[in-house]
Amino acid sequence: MAHLLQRLLISAALAVAGLALAAAGGGANTLSYGGAAVGTQPFRSDDPLLEEPRPVPVGKLQQDKISDAGDFVRDSLREPGEKQSVTNPTPSLDTNTLDEVPSSAWYTPRHYFHPMSDDELFRGVDGTRPPSTEKPWEIYQAKLEGVTPGFRIRDARGEKYVIKFDPLDFPEMATGADVVGARFFHALGYNVPDNYPVRFHREQLRIGVSPWEVSSKRVSKRSTCARSRSSSMS
Repeated sequence: MAHLLQRLLISAALAVAGLALAAAGGGANTLSYGGAAVGTQPFRSDDPLLEEPRPVPVGKLQQDKISDAGDFVRDSLREPGEKQSVTNPTPSLDTNTLDEVPSSAWYTPRHYFHPMSDDELFRGVDGTRPPSTEKPWEIYQAKLEGVTPGFRIRDARGEKYVIKFDPLDFPEMATGADVVGARFFHALGYNVPDNYPVRFHREQLRIGVSPWEVSSKRVSKRSTCARSRSSSMS
């Protein structure tokens, strides 16, 4: 609340200063705050915009398969990222009049605006629902995207998870970084998977019906995003 009040006061002060500069005429008629020029354009009644409108349905989307060869050549021969000019940098997109990122479908202001407790930082998205080991996990689909081997499972509760493995010679290397990194980015405000490190024996697995069938209809958004898990195997 204090941070919001501070931003509103800054917004009001900048609006008053911009009107004063415009009324004075002659000299400089712009004022800059956080890289955004104000004064030439008055603030609107809803500034600063703190939340973007929710996305609207766009109908059924078609999958676009990325060429692995083209992706390799592009990332190997070209320098990644945009070239930024020191004198004329590329402005940020989707920022409000205070050059801050509004809350949206892909970003939620969390730790910086509302400090999270140590427990919230540790748990991340949820942190309380690892795959149940009451019954064997059903392998219902292979993981064919990406470089990390894995598969998709369904546990005793019917929850769906993505299982990914560490390199044999480096246990907990990839999965540990995946789990810890997701906690950091969640605190920063981004949407991340709810990852868990797990260890299991082969007896915990059983093959489901047509596990190697690839069908987007069988994979819900919850299984691929909100309930994506990392794991180690022992």
